[in-house]
Amino acid sequence: MFIINLKMNSEIQPSSYRDNTGEISLKELLLKAKQWWLYLKSKWIAIALAGVIGCIGGFMYAKTKKVVYTATTTFVLEEENGNSGMGSLAGLASMAGVDIENGGGIFQGENIIELYKSRRMVTQTLLTPVQLEGKSILLIDRYIDF
Repeated sequence: MFIINLKMNSEIQPSSYRDNTGEISLKELLLKAKQWWLYLKSKWIAIALAGVIGCIGGFMYAKTKKVVYTATTTFVLEEENGNSGMGSLAGLASMAGVDIENGGGIFQGENIIELYKSRRMVTQTLLTPVQLEGKSILLIDRYIDF
């Protein structure tokens, strides 16, 4: 553990450079910067050693840390004909941000917005070939032309 002595030499800063308003003159600022530079220069071995130890520690941490992968998913629950168990399903769906309480079905209301958020679904849909006027084109091409 390094102990840094921050005791500064008061002879470098005569009191004549200071005024009573709490402001600092440019000369005093430059003297203070020079004083700090000389102090840091005198402690270059400790600074270099701390830098090397930090680099080695950071490298070892990066090599031993396991990679964490994060994934997100979107799902939609479809409403059954009967109302059995709908209270718990509606609660589960609302926690996931899906609204199934109105009887509109899977492709109504908030459900369709959640489906639009799925990158895989949008990609597969836009890259689906369709027959239009006797030609097979991708939906993305039709969307661009539209």
